[in-house]
Amino acid sequence: FYRLLRDLNGRRVVSHCPDPDLQLRAFVDEATLFVVLEDGHLNMADLRLRRGGGRLGGFMFMKGGSRGDFNNVHFLEGRYFPDAGKEPTAHGGAVMIANADRTRKELVPPVDPDTGAVNKDAGSYRDVPVPGNITFTKCVFADNQVTNGNAGAAWVKTRPGSSGWVIFDECVFSRNQAPSGWGGAAWSGRGHVIFAACQFVDNAAMGGGALHMVQGGLIGGSRFAGNRATQRAGG
Repeated sequence: FYRLLRDLNGRRVVSHCPDPDLQLRAFVDEATLFVVLEDGHLNMADLRLRRGGGRLGGFMFMKGGSRGDFNNVHFLEGRYFPDAGKEPTAHGGAVMIANADRTRKELVPPVDPDTGAVNKDAGSYRDVPVPGNITFTKCVFADNQVTNGNAGAAWVKTRPGSSGWVIFDECVFSRNQAPSGWGGAAWSGRGHVIFAACQFVDNAAMGGGALHMVQGGLIGGSRFAGNRATQRAGG
């Protein structure tokens, strides 16, 4: 447990625990466990996280520019429990991801190497986009819920012009719910999300029982069974 938390004040967190039962006991606190900042990178492997309760991502909120790799992580029973007078709307019963490129400073050369044109701003610095991916591999999202919002498990929105991808590879989405919103398992906006060889089973939402994808994305080799849209299209 110490190994998981010791670097939370740094820019990079590497978390691994050989005993998943330890995680089952450690994370019953109904709060957001991780907020990954714009220049942060979070790696997690072989963990069981249960009963996260954050409003913007039950277990985790990843800000634009953050990066992460998640392997065999189980996100279980995430749900926002608002106190009296608190904001009732929530998004992402398990995770909320703002997908965006990072930027780095680059010295402007005297002559453009592609066009041969003279740069009037030579010697100054400009922002250059640095794309990067966020990847979930063989992860399980089960029994997560947002009672008033979108994405029972995973909420993903890409900043316009960004080139990085959020990738779900061989993941299982089961029994997640967004009863008053869209996307029982996942909601995505502005594309740049991939679901490869995933399983969507018994998820439910007002619309888009399994997925609600605004401006598209990529889905391949995936299985859908028993998902329900209770009021709108897209069971």
